Amino acid sequence: MRRFTVGLAAAAFLLAGCAHSRTVVRAEDGLNLGQYRGIGVVPFKDPRGQGMAIAEGVESGLEKMMFSPVEPKALQEIISSYKTDSRDGLGFEALEMIHEKTSADAIIMGRMTPDWSAAIIVMIETGMGDQVMRAAVRPPGKQKVFSNPDEVSKAVLKTLAGLR
Repeated sequence: MRRFTVGLAAAAFLLAGCAHSRTVVRAEDGLNLGQYRGIGVVPFKDPRGQGMAIAEGVESGLEKMMFSPVEPKALQEIISSYKTDSRDGLGFEALEMIHEKTSADAIIMGRMTPDWSAAIIVMIETGMGDQVMRAAVRPPGKQKVFSNPDEVSKAVLKTLAGLR
């Protein structure tokens, strides 16, 4: 009986530990965020119009994490000159231009779900055009939705910090 109780307590502890983070990350095997010096952040697509604020929060956090800042205006100019609304997203030519003009080794793009229950992010290498990470970032704790852009950017940064 004691083994059963200890086993049940251990299972409850493990489940409780997993319950706090509902974020799902799919990263390339062996991905180490530290291998990238410059990471650009594209304004998030957001039905509430807060995408720029989210991107600025992520950029600021990346700079604090010692990544080289990428000029957001230059990045946005390049992206807007290419069709990014197509099914294929950014092409190799656009990524090459981003790398050349901004020194970004990778870019992060994201979109908010309509109800703000998740931020869907992707990280793409600018050199080879490979998608190296995709994540569905969820609000912290038992929150069902994010309440503001700062909360979103902090959750995204926490997810990225886990890849170092």
